Amino acid sequence: MYSQLIYFVCAILMYSFYQPNETPFFSVQETLLLVLLVMMLFSLVTGIRFSRLAKQSGPVDHAMLESRFTKISTQHTLAALGLFGLMIYGLCLPDFLMKPDIVSVVPSLASFAGILIFLLLMMTVWKFSHKLYCRIYHNPVSLFSFIRSNFAFALPALTFWITINFCSDLLNLVPHEGFHGFITSDHGDVLFFLVFMAMALIAGPAMIQKLWGCKPLEPGPHRNCIESFCNKAEMKFSDVLYWPLFGGKMITAGIMGLAHPFRYILVSPALLRLLTADELEAVMAHEIGHVKKNHMTFYLFFLSGFVIFIYVLIEILTLLVYSLSYSLDDGLGIMAHASTLTHITESACFILGFVLYFRFIFGFFMRNFERQADTYIFTMMENAVHLIHTFEKIAMNSGISSNKPNWHHFSIRERIGFLKACENDKSLVETHDKKLKKSLILFSFVLVFFSLILYSPVWQNHKQQVLSQAFLHDIQGQMEKDPENPALYELSGNVYQELKSYEKAVVAYETALKLSPDNPRILNNFAWLLATCPMPQIRNPEKAVALASKAAGIMPAPEFLDTLAESLFGTGQIQKAMENSAKALEAAKANPMHYGNQMEYYEGQRKKFADKSLRP
Repeated sequence: MYSQLIYFVCAILMYSFYQPNETPFFSVQETLLLVLLVMMLFSLVTGIRFSRLAKQSGPVDHAMLESRFTKISTQHTLAALGLFGLMIYGLCLPDFLMKPDIVSVVPSLASFAGILIFLLLMMTVWKFSHKLYCRIYHNPVSLFSFIRSNFAFALPALTFWITINFCSDLLNLVPHEGFHGFITSDHGDVLFFLVFMAMALIAGPAMIQKLWGCKPLEPGPHRNCIESFCNKAEMKFSDVLYWPLFGGKMITAGIMGLAHPFRYILVSPALLRLLTADELEAVMAHEIGHVKKNHMTFYLFFLSGFVIFIYVLIEILTLLVYSLSYSLDDGLGIMAHASTLTHITESACFILGFVLYFRFIFGFFMRNFERQADTYIFTMMENAVHLIHTFEKIAMNSGISSNKPNWHHFSIRERIGFLKACENDKSLVETHDKKLKKSLILFSFVLVFFSLILYSPVWQNHKQQVLSQAFLHDIQGQMEKDPENPALYELSGNVYQELKSYEKAVVAYETALKLSPDNPRILNNFAWLLATCPMPQIRNPEKAVALASKAAGIMPAPEFLDTLAESLFGTGQIQKAMENSAKALEAAKANPMHYGNQMEYYEGQRKKFADKSLRP
C-alpha cells in the first residue's frame, strides 16, 4: 500500500527539482516521438514479462509465484521511475511542457501534464499485473477497480502537490506589488509552504477519506466493538469508516490523522467478515499502538528526512563528478554541458537515494514501528493470542505467504514468532522500544550532522573552489579552440573573480572588452569588480562608473543599474547612487517573475546608499 504513495512522491520530487535547460538536445517533435517510443517499448516489455509469468504459473508453487510476481512488479515500477527521470533530465521534457501560452499564466499545468506521463507508465504496470494479482491473492477485483485502488494510494500526495501549485499560481496573479513581492521572496515562499503544510497535515485525512470513497461504518456489533475498545484506550477519533479499496476484498485495517477531530479508523469489509470480536479488538490494539507511540509523526519526519538525504547525495556526488572531471588532463567539456551533467547527477541521485533510503533506512524503521505496534497488544490485553489468530487467518485467506517479508513489514511468521517470544519474556517489549529509541536518536544525529556540515562556510567554500576550478579548466580548453570568443574570456573573468584571483580577472575582462567593446554584460561585470574589489591597487571606482554607465545605457536592466549605483557610491556621488538604486528596484518590481527572489537585495542596496554611516 505504501509503495504507490512513495513512488509518486519521488516522481513529484524528481520533476520539481528540474532546472530549465537553455539548449535541449531534441526538438519538440523529436522529444514527443522519443517519449512515445519509450512508453511503447515499456508497455511491450512489461506485457511480455507478466504474460510469461502467467504461463509458468501452472507448475510453480504459490509462494514461488507470488515472489516472482512481486519481483517483476517492483522491477517495472522502478523502471517506470527511471524512465520518467530519463524523460525529465535526458529529454528535457519540462522545457517543452512550459511552451504553451496558458502555462505562462498557470505554470502548474505543466507540472500536472508531466506527472500524467508517469501515471501512464504506472497504469501500464497495473494493467498487465491485474490478472496475476487476482489469481495469486484470491481477489477477483475488476481491472478498473484495481487501477483505481492503486492510484488511490498515491492520490493524497498528488492532490497536495497539485493544490499547492495552483494556490501558488493564484497568489502570483494578485496585482498588489507589495504582496506579490513578499510572496515571491524566500521568506514568503517558506511561510506559504509552512502554512499550507500545517493545514494539510491537520485537515488532510478528511479529504483523503473522501478521495478514497470511504463510508461510515453503520451502527452495529462491529462499530460498537471498535468504539468501546478505543474509548477504553482513551483514544479519540472522528469516525470509523469502510475502506473499499480493491473492491473491499483486501483484508486490512488502518488509522490516519494527527489531530483527533480529523483522525479516522479504516477497516475493510473483508476484515470485518473474517474476524471475531476479540480478534477485531486485537487489530484495534495494533492501530492504537501506532497513535500512542506517535508513529504517524515519525513518518512525516522520515519523509522530510528524505529531502535532506537527497540533498546530501546531490552535494557529494556532484562535487565528486566535477572533481574527477577536473582531474582529467583533456577535460570533459564541462562548461558546454554543465546543466546536462548536473541534471544527470541529480536524476541518478534520486533513483539511488530512493532505493537506499526507502528500502533500507525508512524500511528499517517502518518494520520496527509495526513490531512496536504489535507489542502494544500487551498493554491492551492479557496476551497476544487473538492477534496471532488474526495473522494466521490473514495468511490463510489472503494468498500472502506467511514467510514473505517486505520492506515495511516483517513476515507474518516473524511477527507471530516475536509475539510468542514476548509472551514468554515480557522484557523483550521494553528491549525493542529502547532499540527503536536509540536508532531514532542516531538517525536524527546523522541528519543534523550532515546538514550542518553541508551548510557550513568551509564546505560551501570548498564546493565553490572545486566547481570554479573545473569550469575554469574547461573554459581554458575551449579558448584554445576558439581564441576570439569574448564570452569565454568573460566567463573566465567571472570565475577568477569568484576565486579571488583579481589580477587574472582584470586581464580576462580587458581581453573580452577588446573583442566585444559594447557587450553590456562584460561592461557590467568588469565595472562591478573595479567598484567592489577589496584590493586597493585594483579598485577603480571612476573607471567603474564609466563602464557601468555605458552598460546601463545600452541595457537598463536592474543588475546593470545596481552596478552603476554601487560605482557611483564608491566615488562619493551619493545622490546619483540613490537615484540609480531606486531605478534598479523599480525595474526589478516590473519583472517579478525573474527578480522576485532578489527584491530584498535591491531594497537592502537602496537602504545602504541612504545610510550616512556607510558613506565613503
